[in-house]
Amino acid sequence: MKSTFKTINSIGKLVRSQLFYCLVFFLGLAIANQVVIIPIFRFLMTLILQMALIPLLSYQNILTILLHHPLAAGFMLLELIALLLVIYFEFALTLWFIRDLREGDFGKLKRQFRLSVTNLRLSSLPLLLFYTLLILPFASVFFRTPLLAKVKIPEFILDYLTRSPWMFSLFLVLWLLLAYLGIRYVLTLPLMVMKGYSARAALKSSWQLTRRQFKALLGKIIALTIFNSFLSIMLITISYLLQAGFDHWAKPWAMAFAIINLLLVQLAIEILSIFSTIVAISFLLPLLEINDSIIIRKIPSSKKLKLAFGITASLLTIFYSLNALLYFTKFEQTRPLIISHRGVSQENGVQNTIPALKLTHKLHPDYVELDVHETKDHNFVVMHDENYKTLTGVNKKPIELTLSQATQLTATENGHKAKLASFDDYLKTANNLHQKLLIEVKTTRFDSAGMLKRFNQLYSKNILKHGHLLQSLDYNAVEQLKEINSKLKVYYIQPYNLSYPNSVADGFSMEYSTMNEDFVVQAHFNNKPVFTWDMNEDSTIMRMLYYGVDGLITDNVQLARQVSQEYLKTSNYADQILNFVAFKF
Repeated sequence: MKSTFKTINSIGKLVRSQLFYCLVFFLGLAIANQVVIIPIFRFLMTLILQMALIPLLSYQNILTILLHHPLAAGFMLLELIALLLVIYFEFALTLWFIRDLREGDFGKLKRQFRLSVTNLRLSSLPLLLFYTLLILPFASVFFRTPLLAKVKIPEFILDYLTRSPWMFSLFLVLWLLLAYLGIRYVLTLPLMVMKGYSARAALKSSWQLTRRQFKALLGKIIALTIFNSFLSIMLITISYLLQAGFDHWAKPWAMAFAIINLLLVQLAIEILSIFSTIVAISFLLPLLEINDSIIIRKIPSSKKLKLAFGITASLLTIFYSLNALLYFTKFEQTRPLIISHRGVSQENGVQNTIPALKLTHKLHPDYVELDVHETKDHNFVVMHDENYKTLTGVNKKPIELTLSQATQLTATENGHKAKLASFDDYLKTANNLHQKLLIEVKTTRFDSAGMLKRFNQLYSKNILKHGHLLQSLDYNAVEQLKEINSKLKVYYIQPYNLSYPNSVADGFSMEYSTMNEDFVVQAHFNNKPVFTWDMNEDSTIMRMLYYGVDGLITDNVQLARQVSQEYLKTSNYADQILNFVAFKF
């Protein structure tokens, strides 16, 4: 542990002596990723989808694309390979930069990087892809880049895996196993870059080289994590206290200082991230039989370096300043819509039933969300599942029973009982209560050919008159509904995807774990609101509010309203800075 902190101290001196070089390299790489590389890949993916007339890319239509759009699938594969190569080249450049930084000589950097590029074998790409996706996220303490920072386990998967003790135990064992593999294989990329190994040979060699160093590496990771956490807490605490002072004693200048304060916080966190990356890579060099001595000497700053630093610092300052300004003005937004998920709140009834609707209406949600299925006699029943069995015990699909038969069924849930409702009765009840609805049109392969046209004929006038909204998980249904009646407001329930769809939908509804700020910004840029579901915890609701969503679909109307009010009434900038740090980093 003593040697670890000695290394950290030495790297600190090295970074201070070559601060210009470090900032230009790492911040320049970050800017290149955000301004050039990521937008180019996103543009290419969108272009491929548009040329193939594919509205979106998601887990739902991957098989369809492979079978019916092989040319588009081929271009997507090429883009994936190109992205993998960019990731590899960034690692190569970063590793050689840190090596040369320690030696105090950047004269060999271009030749070293060129050698890493020419030594890469295309046959190593499949194994490298597997390694990158499965192992690298657990070794990100050593290799942190703007591209791979986006590789995360979706929250809905974590939520599902931690619902029961045995699932949580299984998840914990799996996570520990992958973390172990991450450390044992952490030398794979350095060996490929610096030694010219193939991916297969690098994996094998990394396993051998780390055999006796596992505990030492784990200890260094823990020590670095503790050190970073301590500095981060100190930084945020000082920032908070200073801002709290301005909020209390210098209110006219509070917002101006908050922008400057948040700018400095973002820059400090970036510098800390740079420092951590250099320290982490330095832990690995001795294992590669590379000279791990640190030479601290002042390298004269050239005019080109000073110009590069000026441009980099200016761009980053402008970006972070605008980011802070937009963040603080976001609090002037109107509150998000509160939408009751399936017409219930805090398990106050059976989902999608009229008694629950009446009770939930008393809580004054802006909308009540419900689901409708077509029945055997081409009517519509209010039901979420594609089988009645879970709620009623009757093992029948909605399409297998007439509406009369379906409404005779009694549903049981959360200690409550209620008859299933026809959509006509549910809609009439909501209109009498002056309660707006968010109606999800459920589709299955068993639906009749004219189902959507008939739905429009029966209900469109009523829906438009009372200001109800429609949504569907089936994008074809969204397109057809808009084509049948362009006046209808139809939202697309957007699954996790790799590009922003060129959608005819009037807005989007996305499961919270796959939501991100970029999606909201892009949707708002196209004047399309975004709802998210289902929000049932303070922290999750706060995160969605930070993203700027327009509607919260929740199983707890009271909690969503309370958290929203507290979040939007936060008048002191000190707390807003804490929220920013919590949700951004």
